[in-house]
Amino acid sequence: MMTIKLSERLTLSASMVPQGAAVADVGCDHGYLGIWLLQKEIASRVIATDLREMPLTAAKRNAEKYDVADRISFRCAYGLSAVERDEIDTVVCAGMGGDLIRMILEDAPWLCDGRYTLILQPQSGAHELRKWLFDNGFAIEREKAVKEGHVYFAMKVRYTGEKTPYTPGSLFVTPQMRQTDCGFYIDRMLQSIERTIAGLREASAPGEKLAFYEQAYREISEMR
Repeated sequence: MMTIKLSERLTLSASMVPQGAAVADVGCDHGYLGIWLLQKEIASRVIATDLREMPLTAAKRNAEKYDVADRISFRCAYGLSAVERDEIDTVVCAGMGGDLIRMILEDAPWLCDGRYTLILQPQSGAHELRKWLFDNGFAIEREKAVKEGHVYFAMKVRYTGEKTPYTPGSLFVTPQMRQTDCGFYIDRMLQSIERTIAGLREASAPGEKLAFYEQAYREISEMR
């Protein structure tokens, strides 16, 4: 049987999926992540969802090509709207904006249950997503970054019902991230925040917003 090869970005997300998981791969695109999890016998079954028919059609072809079509269900739908809470125990949201991930989680309030593992890989708005998670009783159990042309990261999240305290800096670089080899990630965050600060100063942005980013920059500089 041919084995599918994942990118470093998707391999990072896959590495956080628990053994034997029933997985919802939200925004599955061509289905590579779910197929790999089934081939490696990490996932017991996969529900792959996407808003668009075209990538789902490609994903179905790939599932047949890699001989896992009998263990993967394809559903054309937004987020988790076509998934029943008892069908899965793990959710993967990879390759989309943090604001979209937040909306998907908000639209599935049944995820506020400690039995679900969330694997999140936002492409933008990560600090705002972390703030929402912390404010709404979700805790980050693990977080790691990889370099693959760009810098990507993924986080493993679970609902605890308790708010997580945070500072501006920890919304960009969490204690969990700092437990890994993340110097390149810290450098990337400093560069990004520095550009944001310059833009805010040029635009004469409200002082509160500027102060937030300046504080984050100072904290992350100390981490380095």
